[in-house]
Amino acid sequence: MSDELITDLIQDNDNDLEEIKIITKIEETYKLYESCENSKNDSYGDYGKLKIAKLGLDFARYELVSLIKEADERGFGNCESIQRIKGLIDRS
Repeated sequence: MSDELITDLIQDNDNDLEEIKIITKIEETYKLYESCENSKNDSYGDYGKLKIAKLGLDFARYELVSLIKEADERGFGNCESIQRIKGLIDRS
């Protein structure tokens, strides 16, 4: 996914270093989100692990929403890959 995001942005317009940093943060946070989602699904029956996974998932979702909002404010949030991530977190 990371190569897709950066490639999409480079093709869409000229990006500065700050935009690339935001995209990188979105990618890393999305990986954390997926990891927490997998942990949540794997920890059925263990209340402590389930609770920790849910907290991690909530944190990652909050970070993703904040980063996507920042990308929107800077004018590159309409990138196809960012919209796909946005759709995935809105759906869950």
